[in-house]
Amino acid sequence: MRVGRRGAGGAGGRTAASDRDDTRSSSGARGARRVGLATLFALCVPGWSAAEQAPVLEPEAPPAVAAPTDEAFTPLFYKGQDYGSESQFGPLNVFTNVGLGVVGRAGLNASARLGDIDLEQGFGHLGDAYFHPARSIREGYGNVGVWAFLEFVPVLSEISYPNYVLHFLGEGMLTRKLEEYYRTEGMSPGWARAAAITTMVLSQQMNELVEAQTTQPADTTADLIFNTAGIIAFCFDGFAELFANDAMHLYYWPGQPVVDMRDGVLFNHAEDYLLRITLGDWTRWKLATLFGVSTIGLGVSTPIGGDQYITWGLIAGGAGVPPRDYERPTTGPIFYWDPDKEELEVPEREAQSHEVASLRLAWDREGSLLATLDVNPEGNHVGLNVYPGAFDTGSVQLGAYGLWTRGGATALGLTVSLSSVMPGLRF
Repeated sequence: MRVGRRGAGGAGGRTAASDRDDTRSSSGARGARRVGLATLFALCVPGWSAAEQAPVLEPEAPPAVAAPTDEAFTPLFYKGQDYGSESQFGPLNVFTNVGLGVVGRAGLNASARLGDIDLEQGFGHLGDAYFHPARSIREGYGNVGVWAFLEFVPVLSEISYPNYVLHFLGEGMLTRKLEEYYRTEGMSPGWARAAAITTMVLSQQMNELVEAQTTQPADTTADLIFNTAGIIAFCFDGFAELFANDAMHLYYWPGQPVVDMRDGVLFNHAEDYLLRITLGDWTRWKLATLFGVSTIGLGVSTPIGGDQYITWGLIAGGAGVPPRDYERPTTGPIFYWDPDKEELEVPEREAQSHEVASLRLAWDREGSLLATLDVNPEGNHVGLNVYPGAFDTGSVQLGAYGLWTRGGATALGLTVSLSSVMPGLRF
């Protein structure tokens, strides 16, 4: 729900001076976006420049022997495994788990039913965030100082946590991984990077469309800053290598999304990342930090041989299976600026039955997730995911899932490496 526009001082209408200010603000914002897009492509797409847009006629040269392609290309994050979660990796996998990552997340109060996504409200939300950022910040947070404090100071504000670990770090890495995927599929370096940025930007904007039901446009403005910074940072090999080495490695651990064929409810999806950190030469165990959309956890990874690990720990903020008689939750901003009290108001929300925290046991091989088991300590949820290729099933690699949530529903089904999304049913 977008915050209504208020007149000056809360009583009168807009003045001519304020209209002129908005006009100058809009013109400046358009100019800044053009400069930002040009800078993004100049930094991230090899060989891109405005001069290349004009054809240059050169004397015809004799045929040359084609040089070997991509000999120096060494992927950091995409290894092309044909087993586990990596066997399902691709643009559709990213779009579903990232673009629709907040669908059904009880803590965010976003509806689990795909048909409930309000595109008209979502595009209006994006318009306010990108074309009227100054006004959106004033209406959502009161002033720029409060907005900057909450969105950019990680030690003092939990709101800024996903900006750094999810938008900047996780999705920045995921953009680099997509680029490596496209290059492995045969694209040239420039086109692969452009395709990766396009895929990620589309996924991120879909996420913002869904979040429009529960966040302020000013939040989307902050997301855009962190999203762009993450994409640019991981364009540089030196920065990317900080998160892809023997001491520390960042992995993308998606869910196995399922759409109920009867009512269009999406479940079993996840945009999670695992940061695995070596503790030192004295042990082969590694520190494991899990983070994602409304998910955070801490544990350890224990090696079991053959580049395989068992990771175990506690995660908070996970999602179970919505009940069969699922009703769309009451939507509205998680918080809003009250001009009368001159402070942020946080409306009370009733906890939904499919919001859970769990003990997690995860099995992976070279970072490709093979299976996960989530068990809620209070007995409210059990979830098992076995990814395709974890066990040899012949010419067609199959996976499976089994989910049960108290007060929610039960779901059982099969998955395949050929598809990132499966139809299913809840019982």
